[in-house]
Amino acid sequence: ECDRDGWVTWIELASNNMIGSLPKEIGLFPRLQTLKIRNNPGLVGSIPSTIAQLTSLTDLELVENGLTGSIPSTVGNLVGLESMHLHSNDLTGLIPSTLGNLIGLDSVILRRNRLSGPFPSELGNLMNLRVLNLESNVLTGQIPQEIGNMESLRNVWLNDNGLTGTMAPVCDGKAAADLSLFYSDCGEKSFPETPGRVECSCCTICCDVDGNCLPNNA
Repeated sequence: ECDRDGWVTWIELASNNMIGSLPKEIGLFPRLQTLKIRNNPGLVGSIPSTIAQLTSLTDLELVENGLTGSIPSTVGNLVGLESMHLHSNDLTGLIPSTLGNLIGLDSVILRRNRLSGPFPSELGNLMNLRVLNLESNVLTGQIPQEIGNMESLRNVWLNDNGLTGTMAPVCDGKAAADLSLFYSDCGEKSFPETPGRVECSCCTICCDVDGNCLPNNA
């Protein structure tokens, strides 16, 4: 899709049996606002760092492909981004701390990858974020206090990771009253025989180490 001046503003490629990798030239669309490439398992390789040149981008959706490698830290330059959906790939490495620069984000979905390392404290800058889904990765470490700054959260999935600590900053914060869904590995609530890794009084769903999930306090 192009604007009236002929600039490309929208690219959507779904279920096209694409093969190969994303070219670095993807960054050559200065007015691109929406990039959606999904359900192309033959699309492999890493996300090129040149994606940071798409400074008009508001919606980034690269899902259900075969992408590998890490999320480039240069995504922190996409300051107009409102949604980042990179789920159901084979991405590895850390969640870049530069995501904390994207204060206009409404939705971040990174589930079902192999992302590792800690939950970046910089994500606490995302005070407008309503949807956060990091389910089914290999994140580890303590949940940072800064998560409590994310006061607009409504739907959260942090389960099926190795995170530890407490969700008290969320449960005692402004977001708690408006949470609709909150999944975490707080299994001791719903599965007393299986110690949970996370303390979470406001979670709606608690999961155990085997991925079984039940309503909190069931």
